[in-house]
Amino acid sequence: MADVRLAHPAEMEAVKQLWSKSFDDSDPYLSWYFDNVSSPENTVVCTTSGKVAASLQLIDYDVNIGDRIYKTYYIAGVCTDKEFRHKGYGTKIMKFAEEEAARRGKDFVFLYPMVVGFYEPIGYKFWFSCYENTILPDDSVQVPCRKATEADLDYIMQTYNAFAKKHSGYVLRSRRDVLRAMQYHELLGGGIYLTENGYFAFEKDKNCMRVNELIGPLDAAKGNFECEKIIVRSKDDFGSGESKPKFLYRVCSDMDESVFKTDGQYVNILY
Repeated sequence: MADVRLAHPAEMEAVKQLWSKSFDDSDPYLSWYFDNVSSPENTVVCTTSGKVAASLQLIDYDVNIGDRIYKTYYIAGVCTDKEFRHKGYGTKIMKFAEEEAARRGKDFVFLYPMVVGFYEPIGYKFWFSCYENTILPDDSVQVPCRKATEADLDYIMQTYNAFAKKHSGYVLRSRRDVLRAMQYHELLGGGIYLTENGYFAFEKDKNCMRVNELIGPLDAAKGNFECEKIIVRSKDDFGSGESKPKFLYRVCSDMDESVFKTDGQYVNILY
């Protein structure tokens, strides 16, 4: 019989291994995530026959939409062990997560799905899309930039806040959030780099550079790093514009859902 609940501390290693198998993630990123972001009280599991069959993570975010702050959970790492798929366990953990969010006074939950078509049938609605623009590097472009350190957290916060507050919806970030984003991108071969008027956060392997946030000149990313292509996440279409990943939401309070139709939102998740 399936048991759906919050995880016990002793189960977190099994949750970690399930995440690794499901998303092909490894150390050092994997251990960093489970040491710094994940916690048993924010992990939902479905267990059966003494095994963790499915799990997901709840990550706290406050979101400003239309000058009101909403308490939310971002749902991450939704996965089911291959041995236990097609038994409804994914749906069960999602339902539990929504109910737990409501018990904790959250206004809504949201996610950025990797699997298209699973969430809409269980009640999730389209919120907005962001572009993933594919561009080519340009060795002739050289814009001064440098890798940020913890000493730059306040500058990054100030730059982000000045940018975000021009929008009608955006994620509120703390210094802890920025530090986590910095660590996350460094573990994935990149980091947060400062420019004269902004910054960009990226991850990188030998073939591709993924710029997950760009506040400032695009040329700084185009001309300073060796790679075959650059993918830039943005609310604007300035490259190929072929990919438009979408955020979905589900309300777990009596909030007015019309706020999700507000123009000019910038709800960007960095880790």
